[in-house]
Amino acid sequence: MRISVTGLVCAMLTCVLIAGCGDGASSQGEATDDSHLKFVADSYALFLKEHRRLPNDDAEFREFATKRAADDPKAKGQTVDQLLTSERDGKPFGLFTLEDSLPDGFFQAAYEQVGVDGRRLVADSAGNIQEVDEATFREMVPISP
Repeated sequence: MRISVTGLVCAMLTCVLIAGCGDGASSQGEATDDSHLKFVADSYALFLKEHRRLPNDDAEFREFATKRAADDPKAKGQTVDQLLTSERDGKPFGLFTLEDSLPDGFFQAAYEQVGVDGRRLVADSAGNIQEVDEATFREMVPISP
């Protein structure tokens, strides 16, 4: 599966528009700047920029994140397993790769598997993070388990 640059740009613009709308979503700002999901989201965006495609699989992303963590002062002292795990629900983040059957224009990168109090954090491929309720999550991530 190939993602066109135009499609990715359109998806990112759509993300900005969705993030600006209410309906069960709230934007996460400084509270997540040092979070593990922010590291994952930024790593995903950097991977897309450098490779112009999604990671082939979790292993390829893990390798990329490991190299990035070595140079990221916010990641110092943490293992890649810690960085790829939600501090809120203690579970590894769900991550989208080329192995997934993604709909055209899909722009989500990673998400919390469980979340907290019926709300999950979702990161898009541009590095933005939103906290959403379950109904909004199912709209944003229709292929999640």
